[in-house]
Amino acid sequence: MAIALAAALLLTTSCASETNGGAESLGSEEAKAYSERHGFPYYENDPYQEPYHPCIEIPDDALRATGVDPETAFADTSEVPSPGWRICRWNGPGYMLSVYTMVWTLDELYSHPMYHQFRDITIAGREGVELHAIDEPEACTIAFPAAMGMTFVATSVLSANRMPPGSTFCALAAQHAADLDPHLPQL
Repeated sequence: MAIALAAALLLTTSCASETNGGAESLGSEEAKAYSERHGFPYYENDPYQEPYHPCIEIPDDALRATGVDPETAFADTSEVPSPGWRICRWNGPGYMLSVYTMVWTLDELYSHPMYHQFRDITIAGREGVELHAIDEPEACTIAFPAAMGMTFVATSVLSANRMPPGSTFCALAAQHAADLDPHLPQL
């Protein structure tokens, strides 16, 4: 989990300045009202100005149905701002599920040195890309273009000896992406 948080913070630092408004943002008043309504910090200079946060918008029953515990939700807003990103993580049986929404574009993702092993993938009728973080070999991410930029659905190790038998991180990420698709930002 520490690796995933460090990676998110590294990406936040290195990419918030790289993004040139890859996606059109909504008015800051709407984003500010959304943040205040749900108790999330609002940052005037945050390039992410969308009224969506995975911890709020993905319902508990959808999380239970896909096999993770909604009570374990951990939002990115715990004293560390993540400009350009909204992140939520939940525990599954032996692994973590993370959903990130961000202002990056696919072109920025492909050119980022932290990611490799890109593979085109279609899930629930949505075209996306499967990828891996260089510093997290036991993890897998599915990325989809979305209105604000992109949505990531990622799985990473929590306890390797408790992973569902025969599971791979990429198969789990794909399953969760398909299950949660109705609750994820669309183009």
